[in-house]
Amino acid sequence: MKIEIFRIEGRVCLLISPISISVAERLSTAMENSEVVAALGAYLTPVGEAPVDELVGLYLYFDHLDTAAFITINHLIEADKPVPIVVR
Repeated sequence: MKIEIFRIEGRVCLLISPISISVAERLSTAMENSEVVAALGAYLTPVGEAPVDELVGLYLYFDHLDTAAFITINHLIEADKPVPIVVR
């Protein structure tokens, strides 16, 4: 798994891939929570239906990105080792 960071139309975009559909759904559900969105300024693209064990990519869009966003994402991913971050 890795996180790629780049800008699209003035917003910061994070592409998290590959992740299982269950992790993507957990992130999507958290991002739909109005408190999380308000805290992180996040927008997300919907995750399509896929088998439970299928690997997908998830795009998250942020108005601003700070340490709190990465801490929240790391907690939701439940990674057992550091996730590489690629800045484009």
